[in-house]
Amino acid sequence: ECQEHALRAIKPDITIKFGEIKITDKEYTETEYKIARLFGEVLGIDKVSVHDDFFRLGGNSILAIKLSHLMGKELDCVIKVADVFRLKSIKELSKIINILHVNKLNVELEF
Repeated sequence: ECQEHALRAIKPDITIKFGEIKITDKEYTETEYKIARLFGEVLGIDKVSVHDDFFRLGGNSILAIKLSHLMGKELDCVIKVADVFRLKSIKELSKIINILHVNKLNVELEF
């Protein structure tokens, strides 16, 4: 069993399936929903507000690393662990992701 667990750790599942999440706010963006699903996956929750603090929901430094990695894969941008510590909420993280996407688009348009 230990060897099997070690092999899974070395070769993680490529396909990541996230469960549904309920956002308690009446209005939210598509990016906020995607981040909320990642919060749910990492924290093991099924309901969240876009204003909730990642760390007050049970997040810690190890989970922040996991969240930043998943956000990078799922949202096609580089989110540093320091960004999770600094921004903390879905709302604030979505703002930086939107800025990163706009900057990426502007760079692509220049070439």
